[in-house]
Amino acid sequence: MRSRYLLAAIGLAVLAVVAVVVAKSTNPNNIGGATKITSAKDLPVIEHGPLPSLDQGNGYLNGKPSLKGKVVLYDFWTYSCVNCVRTLPYLESWHDRYAKDGLVVVGVHSPEFDFEQIHSNVSAAVKKLHVTYPVVFDDDMAIWNAFHNQYWPAKYLADRDGDVRYVHFGEGAYDEAENAIRVLLGVAKDAPRATDPKAAAESLTAANTPETYLGSARGGADYVKLTGRWDTTDQYIESKDAHENLNLTYHAGEVNLVLDRSRKNPTYAVVELDGKPVPSGARGASIVERDGQTMVDIDAADLYHLIAHGPKGDHVLTFHPGGAGVQAFAFTFGD
Repeated sequence: MRSRYLLAAIGLAVLAVVAVVVAKSTNPNNIGGATKITSAKDLPVIEHGPLPSLDQGNGYLNGKPSLKGKVVLYDFWTYSCVNCVRTLPYLESWHDRYAKDGLVVVGVHSPEFDFEQIHSNVSAAVKKLHVTYPVVFDDDMAIWNAFHNQYWPAKYLADRDGDVRYVHFGEGAYDEAENAIRVLLGVAKDAPRATDPKAAAESLTAANTPETYLGSARGGADYVKLTGRWDTTDQYIESKDAHENLNLTYHAGEVNLVLDRSRKNPTYAVVELDGKPVPSGARGASIVERDGQTMVDIDAADLYHLIAHGPKGDHVLTFHPGGAGVQAFAFTFGD
C-alpha cells in the first residue's frame, strides 16, 4: 500500500513539474489538449491514476458522486471568480447531455477569499447559478494541492481507468473539451452534441484591464484611486463612513466587483460611469435605479455585475459606498 502511495505521489510530482514548465511559457487561457480531437490517440495519458480522493474535501452539494468506471471531469472553481462562472453553463450542458453515457462532472469549490469557505454562501451560489452536478467543498485547498493545481478555472478530464487524458486552464476551448469527452465516452461521431449555451460570455481578451485585487496582499494598481477613509486588509478594503469614493479607470465592456459587508444589515453603493448614472444599456444585472441614481444593493458576499455591454474605450467607474462596512475585494473584466 505504501508503495502504491509512493508511486502515486511521484506521478503527481512529475505532473506538477510539467504543469509549471507549461505555465511559464503559455497563456493560462490557452492551455489545453490537441486542437483537433477525433480519437483516443489524440488524448495520450497525461497522468496515470488513481487520482486524489475527493473525500479530502469537506462534504458535498448535490450528492456524493460515484466515480468508479466513469469518465470524470474535475472542474476547479470558486463562485466569485467571473472566469469560473462563465464556464458553468458549458459544464451544466455537458452534464445534461452525457451523464447517461457515463460522464460525471464534479465541481471542486476551492475558495480564493475567506467568505467563500462558508458553506451557506457556496450553497446559495450553486442554487443561484443553476449548478445541478455534484460540488465538493475544498475549503482547505486539500484537493487543489493534491492535484498541484494553480488556476481558476481548471479542468482535468479522466478516463474510466482514472487516467488524466485532457487538461485545460482558463476559459474557452469548449468544443475541444467536448470532443475529448465524447472520445473517452465512446459516443458515436454522429450522435447529438450538447446544447450550446449561447448566454455564456466570451473569453476575456488581452486588451481588457486585468483582474484587479484591492487588498494589500495583491493590490496597488495605479488605475484605482481611493478618496476618504478606507480600512485595508490583505484581502479587501472597507469603507469607514459615507464619504469615500473609489475611482477605477478601465478598458473593458464588462465590469464585475466582489463585494461583502461587515454589518448585519444590507447596504448599498452608488455606481457611476464617467461621472453620470450608468446608462440603461450598460447596466449589469446587479445595478438598480433609485431616485435618479444607479446603485448596487449589497446583501451577501458575492460577485456583483456592474457594467455589461458598456461603451468601448477607456472609462472611469466611480463607486461610492452608502455608509460604513462596505468591503470591496477585486474587480474582474470582460468584453
